[in-house]
Amino acid sequence: MTPTRFILSLAVCAGLVVSSVPAVAQTTPFGAPGYTVSTWFSGLADNPTALAVDANGKVYLATYGGQVLVIEDVDQDGVAETVTPFFDGSSVFNLPVTGLALHAGKVYISHRGSVSTVEDTDGDMIGDTVVNIITGLPFGLDHQANGIVFDENDKMYIGQGSTTDHGPESDPFAATILQANDDGSNLQVWATGLRNVYGMDYMPGFGLVAPDNGPNTYIPNLNPADEINYIQQGLDYGYPNVFGTPPAGDPSEAPAVLLPAHSAPCAPAFDKNHAWNGFEHELYVPLVAAGAGSVIRVTLFKHPTTGEVEGWFHGIAGGFQNAIAAAFSPSGDLFVADFGTKTIQRILPEDTARIRVTGQPRLGKLLDVDIEAPDWPGQYFWFMLANAQTPGYPLPNGEILWLDTTSPLFNYSVTPGNIMNIFPLPGTLDSAGQEHGWVFIPNFGPIEGFEVWMAFVSYDAALNVGSVSESVPFKILAP
Repeated sequence: MTPTRFILSLAVCAGLVVSSVPAVAQTTPFGAPGYTVSTWFSGLADNPTALAVDANGKVYLATYGGQVLVIEDVDQDGVAETVTPFFDGSSVFNLPVTGLALHAGKVYISHRGSVSTVEDTDGDMIGDTVVNIITGLPFGLDHQANGIVFDENDKMYIGQGSTTDHGPESDPFAATILQANDDGSNLQVWATGLRNVYGMDYMPGFGLVAPDNGPNTYIPNLNPADEINYIQQGLDYGYPNVFGTPPAGDPSEAPAVLLPAHSAPCAPAFDKNHAWNGFEHELYVPLVAAGAGSVIRVTLFKHPTTGEVEGWFHGIAGGFQNAIAAAFSPSGDLFVADFGTKTIQRILPEDTARIRVTGQPRLGKLLDVDIEAPDWPGQYFWFMLANAQTPGYPLPNGEILWLDTTSPLFNYSVTPGNIMNIFPLPGTLDSAGQEHGWVFIPNFGPIEGFEVWMAFVSYDAALNVGSVSESVPFKILAP
């Protein structure tokens, strides 16, 4: 199949860029346009603090009070109905429990000052052997040993919180990410200057990424942003001397992405199977945000020459009370634990029509794009780029953005018939409902940093619309 070349439209209106979940007053979780949110499980007696999903789709969940549960949707109807009490750690762990990971047949649990493993040695789905593999870690200010992840070499990484709000620290392990073997041996500081990494995730071939929470207390002339950091061995990420972007000449590492102050990013999840729309390295981050919880998608890139990691974020779901932990299932469900409502929510893309972007949107480069609409094999499509997001999306100025499908041009407009940007490019999906092409981004300096949206529409010969893909945002990066 001959690839189709897409040409980038430059008609971008920066004032219409929307990078966060709409501020809608709702009491239950809801999806941004292009996503659905549903309650997957609501029978928890205690607040969830961490979760992980095994290869069979079973959700392992830890609660604040030390319970470890295995939750399943056996009949695959989208609602879990089976709960197995895997282990009662209420009198074993130093509460609260704040981290859980699955590795080599064991459940790893982080709790105040310690990391332990729980193992089911007889196969009855009940944990019967507990080993404290790391003890004596610092804690204070409700911070402690938090999220746990593993790399492909069986190395364990632990987010270790600070013992004060904004320093100084007296314990060399405080405000760090620690590394150890999977039996807890060879414990060492991997990275410093991280105030409170509640959770993190590791993407093979890319690396370790950790959100960090800024200080709670007001600092004169400063309202520090929260951060998404690309973690490398031996680097200092600033705390307690620098929050957010370091000043000129400061040796600390700059964040890959800045988040609004007090977003309170918690335990994130990479879409390792690329099951959703969008880019290759996408981290889905739950935000507590003081009772106004949400979930954001953070898109990350590593510069091909310098290795610097940069990116952006936009919201995919809101209405949570305190979204605290996220994990993907093998089939592509995103599970999010909500502290306060004691529920697990499931987030999914709303449509099977998808755009996957595997390149880097840099000036003067071709951006690889795969589009797919498996329900519409062999059908026509129009591919579009605009600063519009999705049909019926509310803009900050009160207008509603529409995708006009009354003509074959499929115009983006702020009101029907009021064309804001036209970029139609026709093509035909193959027998699997797929097509591959490129977007060429001109080397035109003034568009660096602009955020644009990409979408496509499939339709039949009578111009009946078949599917409208989620509009994927991207920010134009420097060469």
